[in-house]
Amino acid sequence: MSINLEVFDIYTVIVLGAGASAHLDYPLGSTLCDKILKNTEDPSAVSFTQLREMGFSQNLISDFHEKFAASGASSIDDFLQKRREFIEVGRAAIAWELIKYEDLVKIRERRNNWYCRLRDQIRQQIDENDPHGLVLVTFNYDRSVDKFLHDFFTSIYPERAKSESVEHRVPILHVHGRLGYLEHQTDCGPCRPYKPTASPEEILISSKSIQIPVELEGKPLGAEMIDARDAITSKKTRQVIFLGFGYDSTNLRRLEIYHPITGWIADKSYLGTAYNLPRSMIEKLSQVSQGKLILGDQNTPIYQFLNNQNCWSSTVDPINRRFP
Repeated sequence: MSINLEVFDIYTVIVLGAGASAHLDYPLGSTLCDKILKNTEDPSAVSFTQLREMGFSQNLISDFHEKFAASGASSIDDFLQKRREFIEVGRAAIAWELIKYEDLVKIRERRNNWYCRLRDQIRQQIDENDPHGLVLVTFNYDRSVDKFLHDFFTSIYPERAKSESVEHRVPILHVHGRLGYLEHQTDCGPCRPYKPTASPEEILISSKSIQIPVELEGKPLGAEMIDARDAITSKKTRQVIFLGFGYDSTNLRRLEIYHPITGWIADKSYLGTAYNLPRSMIEKLSQVSQGKLILGDQNTPIYQFLNNQNCWSSTVDPINRRFP
């Protein structure tokens, strides 16, 4: 989906990392590794059997399991970066595990759910014809924020929803792909309902929409990564907010937020969560960004961070990084 930055006078880009889905219990990093290893260990397990039904041989799955276990890699992406022959089975194993967490009840919980805080802001902007727009850039494969915002929009604005989707007001860019498209996104690609069960065929099809980061190396970037870059570098974008983000330098470079020589984009204001980040990393980020990145507290999760910070002001001063 191509985004139109002419709709609003000013934009905030929100960049989501893996931690942005943690409140929904999606497994992160080493936890996801452990689950994938367990799912590919026993040939009699349902997960292993379904991977076989997707067309992967027992030898391939077992070899993937053995090499992944022996690698000691901290993430599945790190492993696949060096062992590209396992990308297809690895992608399917990721999809098999993550689809299980598509829980409608959980994404609609109101307590400590930062999606509700985002919804409130979008609703206010719609009702007040606010000239301040939002763009969501996510590195996550899960579709939880897409589903939450779609359901909110169609429930509160049924007449608007007949002629436009919530993505026209708040583009959601999955720069590393997704677990397939939702049912209302029929013009985008293969669709699948948001639910925790799927057939092996559906899982395999959904996995094809995942882009393992190593696949971006040396190749043209995907359309959504290019759109994300354009949104971030646009003169209309005054601030970038990182939520649950790990601040990996490679991802920052891909988004053109940071360059090893020229540093961070100078005319933007940056806010970000630092929940559970090591103090040494926080200090390094402050140094590398030359103070441009203002981080929250290590003990402050996303929901509380958004309540504490005035993230949405259209009058952000990007030079002094003050939020009225």
